[in-house]
Amino acid sequence: MNELQRQRYLKQMGFTPWVAATPLPGAAPSPLLEWPARSQPSATAAQNPPATQEVQPVVAKPAESAESIGEAPPIDIAALLNSPATASVSESVSTDGKPALKAEKAPGRTEEGLNTGLMFTLQAHVAGDLHVWVEQQQADAPSLSRDELFLLNRLLGVLGGTPQADPRRLVCVPGAGQSMTPELARPMFQAFARGVLGKDSQTRLLLCAREATIQALFDGPHYQLWQQGNLTCLPVSALAEMLGDPLQHKRNSWNAMLRHGFYQRHG
Repeated sequence: MNELQRQRYLKQMGFTPWVAATPLPGAAPSPLLEWPARSQPSATAAQNPPATQEVQPVVAKPAESAESIGEAPPIDIAALLNSPATASVSESVSTDGKPALKAEKAPGRTEEGLNTGLMFTLQAHVAGDLHVWVEQQQADAPSLSRDELFLLNRLLGVLGGTPQADPRRLVCVPGAGQSMTPELARPMFQAFARGVLGKDSQTRLLLCAREATIQALFDGPHYQLWQQGNLTCLPVSALAEMLGDPLQHKRNSWNAMLRHGFYQRHG
C-alpha cells in the first residue's frame, strides 16, 4: 500500500502511524499507553459473593491466563502497525463459545487491497496550443512517479512543451465512508476543465488516462474524439499503461494522435 494512504488510514482509526522501537536521541518522549482498569464486579455479584475459594497459582497459555484474570490479552503494537490497513476487526463467537476475532474486508476494497471505487488524479500540462492532462498511477501520491515523469518529459518534448513545475490537479478520491461514482466525477471534471481551459475558445485536450477513468468520464472507449462544447478531447492510454505495455499502449496512442491531428509530422 502507498505509505501516505497507509498513514491516513491509521490516523483515521486512531493509531499512531509510526512508533520508534527504541528511544531516539534528542526526540520527544513517546506517550505511554495505559490499559483500561479492571472491570468492577456488578452489584448482584457483590451482594451474592461466591463461595470462598483458595487462590491457586495458575500455569496456562498466555491467552488463557489473560482471560482468567479478566484483562485483555497483550497486543503486539509493532505487528498491529505493520499489518495492512485494509481489514477491519470485528468480534464473533467461535464454536467453543469464546470470543474470537475475525478480519473483514473494508468496504470498497479487494483482497489485494485495491480500492474498487472510482479514484484518480489528473495533472494539467500545456504543449503549445495543445493541453495535455495525465493521470497519476497513484491517485493519492504527491505527484507522478519517476518513470511517469520521464515519459511525460519525452511526450511533451515531442509536442513542443515541458512539464509544469506545479501543475494544477484534479483529485477525485473518495473520502472516509464515501464512494466516488461516475455521476459525481463527471461534473467535477467539467468544472475543472472550465477553470483551466476556459469556455470561450476552441481547445484541444490530449487526456492520458486509464480505461476505467475514461469509461467513467465519457462512458466510452479510448482513441476516439469526444466533443463537449468548445472542448475537443482525445483520450489515450495512461502513462502507467504505456510503461507497462509499450507495444500496445504506446502504438495505439500514437496512431490515434496521428489519425485525429493531435500531432503533425514534418518533412
